[in-house]
Amino acid sequence: RARNNSAEAVLYFWRLHNAVSVRVAAEQGCKDVDRRWPPLSMCPKCWDITASEDWDVLSETRAISAGEKKRERGPVAGDKAVAIAVAQEDLPRALQLRAMPNEDELLHFLMASFSAEKHSAGTP
Repeated sequence: RARNNSAEAVLYFWRLHNAVSVRVAAEQGCKDVDRRWPPLSMCPKCWDITASEDWDVLSETRAISAGEKKRERGPVAGDKAVAIAVAQEDLPRALQLRAMPNEDELLHFLMASFSAEKHSAGTP
């Protein structure tokens, strides 16, 4: 769809950027930084913090992070659920907040912030 639709292309690259940013932050131990972009402070409508489901980017990164912590600590009583719960105590801030992206609002934010029309409006 991104090949024929500019909005889908924008969202595709936004998704890729956020997936990499969140994963790198978790892998590099950026404990107090939430690398999701845009942050809630810039675009509160871009994120649904009341969502009951989890964003797959966060779920996958949490699972990777939990697996790494489990390997560091060794097996925990043979119970996978216990091991994951113990590992999640040390999760970076980016993985603690459950927030689903609101892609309609994200697209609006991105287009308003970076569209060519906005940046060329003051140019003769």
